[in-house]
Amino acid sequence: EILRNELGELVTKEESVVEEFKKHFERLLNKTPPIPTHEDIPMQYSTAEPYIKTPT
Repeated sequence: EILRNELGELVTKEESVVEEFKKHFERLLNKTPPIPTHEDIPMQYSTAEPYIKTPT
């Protein structure tokens, strides 16, 4: 197994490769979610009907 670390250097030792994968997935999976903007929030529109009394 060979991969490049975040500095672009080749990593060939098995223990180092495992450690690099661990670091990579920790960074990948532990990101803070983006802050939603007004475009991301679904808007709900309501209309109000006038109140009409029931005929007697």
